[in-house]
Amino acid sequence: MFKVCSAVLVTALAALGASAQPVVMKPGEAQRKLDFMVGEWTIASKMYMRDEVHGGEHRSEIRWLPGGVWLEQSTEMKGTPIGDMFGSARIAWDDIAEEYVRTWIDNQSHVTMAMRGSFADDGTLEFSGSFEWIDGSTFHQRLTIHRESDGWSMKGYMGQDPEALRLNHEGRATKPAAKSGNAP
Repeated sequence: MFKVCSAVLVTALAALGASAQPVVMKPGEAQRKLDFMVGEWTIASKMYMRDEVHGGEHRSEIRWLPGGVWLEQSTEMKGTPIGDMFGSARIAWDDIAEEYVRTWIDNQSHVTMAMRGSFADDGTLEFSGSFEWIDGSTFHQRLTIHRESDGWSMKGYMGQDPEALRLNHEGRATKPAAKSGNAP
């Protein structure tokens, strides 16, 4: 029976391979809407933890991965209340679900945070999602990214009650100042 099923599967795959063309994703309008985020950024940010506000300036680089359908964000946040944080996000358009997807991982947590979203009428990219923390509790999150004339701003909300999310962090991204003098 296994040999018959294998032979049928091999024959079907061979027939498909002979006539099917590989699907290659190409960037489109949905990806172009994310172009405003591409570049090297200085982020003036605030983190809200345990009723305290912590400010800082961080670096972030956002670039298109080869093929132009996924954005990659690498962020370095030094001196946060929980130590230096290095994180990475991926953002893309999901053609099947017809919405944006975003994942975030960093060196301070043991979870992958995934969200889905879309652009609002005012041009703000709005994400939301939930994830399970290492103790088994569920956290809900919301992230907004708004295009500015000289960069972009963001606000992140998080909490266990999806109806009462607290502001967790916010920031404003601008291009780093040009180096002066004889610096390379």
